[in-house]
Amino acid sequence: MALVFIIAAATSALGGVLLAATLRQFTPLAGQSYLLDAIGATFIGAAIHREFRPNVPGTLIGVLFLCIVANGLNLLGLDFDLKYALSGLILVGAMAIAGFRRREAAIGSLSR
Repeated sequence: MALVFIIAAATSALGGVLLAATLRQFTPLAGQSYLLDAIGATFIGAAIHREFRPNVPGTLIGVLFLCIVANGLNLLGLDFDLKYALSGLILVGAMAIAGFRRREAAIGSLSR
């Protein structure tokens, strides 16, 4: 269990160093913008899974979906803040779909 935390800390430290190298400066909350994308991709992956659990392939599909949406908005030349609003709406939609599917599965298992 401790090894998992050590690996997570090392990976996070490496990500922070790469982000600081990309920005060429230290910005305290620079990684804050990636949080919504990470949570959204995980929930999208859980929404498309049969058992409604987060999984790696589903999360990768969620990441690809959110990247396609972000790139599409960039190509259209729309406002940068609109990306976060749309990502939030996609996250709420994925959670609603997962909730409805879970409720239908629970009702279906009770009727059997």
